[in-house]
Amino acid sequence: MSVFRNVDPNKVHIDFLVFGCKEGHYDKEVITKGGKIFRIPLTPQEFFGNYPSRKTILKMLEKEQYDIIHSHMNALNPLLFRSARKIGIPYMISHSHGSRHFVDNVLLIKYKDQLMKKIPDYADVLLACSKEAGDFLYPDHDYTIMNNGIDLAQYEYNEVTRKRLRNELKLDDQLVFGHIGRFNFQKNHKFLIEVFAEILKTKPNAILALAGEGELLDDVENQVKNLGIEDHVKFLGLRDDIPDVLQVLDVFMLPSVFEGLPYVLVEAQAAGLLCFASDTIDRQSALTDNFHFLPIDNPHEWSDYIVGHLDYERRSTRDQLIEKGFDEKVNVKKLEKIYVNLVKK
Repeated sequence: MSVFRNVDPNKVHIDFLVFGCKEGHYDKEVITKGGKIFRIPLTPQEFFGNYPSRKTILKMLEKEQYDIIHSHMNALNPLLFRSARKIGIPYMISHSHGSRHFVDNVLLIKYKDQLMKKIPDYADVLLACSKEAGDFLYPDHDYTIMNNGIDLAQYEYNEVTRKRLRNELKLDDQLVFGHIGRFNFQKNHKFLIEVFAEILKTKPNAILALAGEGELLDDVENQVKNLGIEDHVKFLGLRDDIPDVLQVLDVFMLPSVFEGLPYVLVEAQAAGLLCFASDTIDRQSALTDNFHFLPIDNPHEWSDYIVGHLDYERRSTRDQLIEKGFDEKVNVKKLEKIYVNLVKK
């Protein structure tokens, strides 16, 4: 969305091809600004529901006469590229966002491994959000790292916003831990709750704020109830004010099972937060001094370490993130140049 919002509309027009027919969080913004959204049926209900078939969608895309398809499907990119080539889209961009497959099934992993090898046969440009993500998807090929930049001014620490939203959430001077992300296996919420339950033993007034939705939300809510810590955990749901939510927090935790370079960690550091993340995450995620990597073996170790490292000064990190290439506007211009140069070929 940052590219859609900041690209020069006189040079580049962006539409979206997404999986799933459920209305998305940014649909209204996209349509209001002149973009189109094409939806590929994903679930059995959608396949047999009143939605356009994949064949119909391809015909619609062919009619639009697009110049470029920029795919973020990781190992599955060749499937999209193959269809795009059939309908005459001339240029393909592959963008890697992960450092491993998002499945555990051995047969699926083998299938994806074979697909990955075909990416360079189709793609004109290979992009990655980090070195680990690039090395994973393009092990024997050159690629360009395109950092997940953000609007840094939007995330800078703001005491007025902090007080306003803390009042809305009925928070006083409590120490507030936070996590933002989809409730799924990858994000490891079960471990996160175990860590926070241990933290409460030494910080009994602490609060954990969780933003997001997902298939494991009910399981996490039940875990919180079973531990008897409902009064200390706030489920914020899906939010469109993440920069404001980050102002409320004091500490950000991300014990993911695996990640590339998570966008949310860039956001948290831009907000000046103290961050603790699993050591499975790309080391390039550490953009500031207030960042710690920990193994996800033992929640007690996380709790002890975090409680022992809470003494920090919250300050502006804007210059550090600009220096490391995470200014959204600069990165959008780089991508815009890639688009324009491809079409000029």
